[in-house]
Amino acid sequence: MEKIVISANETSNTSVQLSEFGDSLEVFGNLSVSGNEPAVLTDGLLNRINVEPPGGVIQAENTAIQVNGVGTNIFNDGTIQGGLNAINLADDNRASASIFNNGTISSGSRAINIGGVGGVVVNNNLIITTANPRNGTIYGDQTAQNVVIDNRSNGVVDVGVGNNGDAVSLELGANVNGSLVNSGLLQGRGVAVGTNRSAAVRLFRGDTVGSDVAVFNGDIENLGRLIAENAAAVVLQNGVQLNGSIINSGEIISANPANGIGISLENGSQLAGEIINTGSINGGRDG
Repeated sequence: MEKIVISANETSNTSVQLSEFGDSLEVFGNLSVSGNEPAVLTDGLLNRINVEPPGGVIQAENTAIQVNGVGTNIFNDGTIQGGLNAINLADDNRASASIFNNGTISSGSRAINIGGVGGVVVNNNLIITTANPRNGTIYGDQTAQNVVIDNRSNGVVDVGVGNNGDAVSLELGANVNGSLVNSGLLQGRGVAVGTNRSAAVRLFRGDTVGSDVAVFNGDIENLGRLIAENAAAVVLQNGVQLNGSIINSGEIISANPANGIGISLENGSQLAGEIINTGSINGGRDG
């Protein structure tokens, strides 16, 4: 069980690997890695990463934190930045992580990519992309078995001004367990480009799912704001079954007056529960 510390005012350009049980990394300074190597690779059991305030930074040209291990815990009170991914959970049957963000997590493509056994994201500050994301700022890969997202009252998940994409985009495998609770802001931006729908929340069936229907077992609950600039704010695409309810006591808004839709249940999608609204659902065209 090894603990690695990068001190304040220290800059390291060497990738860190946490491979044994309980190995940990504490960053007060700057860990910055170029090339294709991740800045940090977790490959053990119960590894822990702490990015400390005020100046702790983990950044990489490719992926800042690559999670291959089991039960990785990431506590960010500084900055995590990756050109491709800020945090990536491997697409396998092993990787899992819990991510607690009180700082900034940013990427030019995907801020958080969830694959494998799955991940828990608890956000109290900012998760953002600096260019058009690959699907979503937070993205659930179709290999992910469990996805839990809790965006708290101070939390913002944003595609970034001038970009096109979904704030949260879950590409579902055959049977996924989880939940999405938003008490802050999920901001989709721009227009649909490629496979993006520019929604606040989007669920869609993965291409390699061995059935016609991909099931998400859990609720989508909004106590804050789900906003899309042009498209539907919440989208269930063809081939998706939400085995839960959409519960809104906040605001669900699509701002486009010509074709905006608050909640879109596309042809071929299924909602097993209900839409329970005690807040506001507004689309430029349809609620």
